[in-house]
Amino acid sequence: MANNLRRTLVRLAAWGAVLAVFCGAIPARAAKFSAEWTYDSRMSVDSTRKDYAEVEYAEPDYTPVTKLKAYDKTFISSVNDLSFTLKGDLSERQFLDVKETLHYQNYRPEDYDAYALDSYKYTTVDHLFNLTYGVSVGEADVLQLDYYNNVYRIPIDNIWEYTSNRAKLRYTHRPGEYTGIAMEGSYEEREYQNDRASNYQEGIVSLDLSTFLPERIRYTPVGNTSRGDRSTFENIPTGIATKKAVDHYTNWTRRPGEPDPEAKFLARVTRGDLYLTLVGDLKTQKRTTIDNGFYQPSATLRASYEVDDRTKLMLEDTYYTRKHEDESDTYYLYNHTSNRVSLSGRHQASERLLHILTLTDERYAHTVHDDQDYTVDTFLWENYFSGGRTAASLNFQATLTKYGTPRLYYADSNQYQVVLGYDYPFTPTWLLHLKDEWIDMSYEEFEDLLYSSYVRHTWRVGVEKRLSTSQGLELGFQSKRERHGEFTANNVTEKSLIFSWLSHF
Repeated sequence: MANNLRRTLVRLAAWGAVLAVFCGAIPARAAKFSAEWTYDSRMSVDSTRKDYAEVEYAEPDYTPVTKLKAYDKTFISSVNDLSFTLKGDLSERQFLDVKETLHYQNYRPEDYDAYALDSYKYTTVDHLFNLTYGVSVGEADVLQLDYYNNVYRIPIDNIWEYTSNRAKLRYTHRPGEYTGIAMEGSYEEREYQNDRASNYQEGIVSLDLSTFLPERIRYTPVGNTSRGDRSTFENIPTGIATKKAVDHYTNWTRRPGEPDPEAKFLARVTRGDLYLTLVGDLKTQKRTTIDNGFYQPSATLRASYEVDDRTKLMLEDTYYTRKHEDESDTYYLYNHTSNRVSLSGRHQASERLLHILTLTDERYAHTVHDDQDYTVDTFLWENYFSGGRTAASLNFQATLTKYGTPRLYYADSNQYQVVLGYDYPFTPTWLLHLKDEWIDMSYEEFEDLLYSSYVRHTWRVGVEKRLSTSQGLELGFQSKRERHGEFTANNVTEKSLIFSWLSHF
């Protein structure tokens, strides 16, 4: 596998070298590089009291017995996020970018069942490295070569740990001022250290077409007898309401290309900016150890329409069909089709208030195993407010999952989530942070200890002292209360007192 990847990368690098020679690379002394990076860190001491229960099966008949338990533990943790970008202009036509993102969190001791508003209490690493070389060929053509390396480690469920290497070649052509065409090919090899059956090699070729239709404006002439200054209409009585007259006759503009310098027009947008993109791709994936794979053609339509300066509508529809070499009950590899439609509206009610509404419908239909069919419908309403020194957010999400044949481990479910965030600075250096989350998870059939209906309420309050622009201290308190309807052995009460050192660079 490594040899195949090396051969692929060598070929792509060779193509990039040929293009560099073709376009005339400027000597290294002319190259210009600039670096941007951010680093956020939270080092915490967390004292937690947890009340919970465990189910044991006593011999000889293995009757389930619930035993109440509790602990007081002190967790030492470090959560770090790094983003680094190095941008280089090798010449007027060539560029070289290096990007690195890293998320690393470490907990001692670990508690896989402990829940916080932002993370579970376990150690994990997520690293992504991206090297990009681009060259412009002429005025309307760009060729881009990318290499990605992704490493993911998660001890809580190490079957999903993987290492991925991917190469991508993209060619973009602009045939007109408002149109674009792009062709792309990529190849990835992914290894799961603890689940070799999931290892795969994947290739994707795609073509996307995009166009931009600028807004259309209708110009209505304002009569010569109606022309005048704003003060004229404000002072002269009229049968029309003063404000309406002022707005109608004084909110005029010039029409582009109009030969009459005295002509005035009322401008009305009859169609806002419209962006359209159509993407078609073909994906082939080969499992490297179980001798199976699939091919998957797909199509995606994206549209973005600016109704006015404050309102935007977005639509995305993706459809694909997947056919395996051999369907497998052992590995749940079944032929199926999928269609995902998302409609989103964004409205800036004022400079301080933003609303985003998103509706998503996702359907999976299987060719033979129709008992695997299911749909996921999601409603998401996001609200963001900033005014003065206050910042707040209120988000509501409903997720409804329905299976064609509900059964154990594939039970229909309804989940409702509300999250409130609030930040307020008492002074320039003293800040209040508040976050509150409420979740109602309901399984309609086949409940058990693993899939159990519950209501969870978690809230956290913290007071931060900023020592400088990059350093701060925070003292916080978090409370979690989770109650299950039928399987009460899953009930949890957790309270934590947290002291954190915050860093931001």
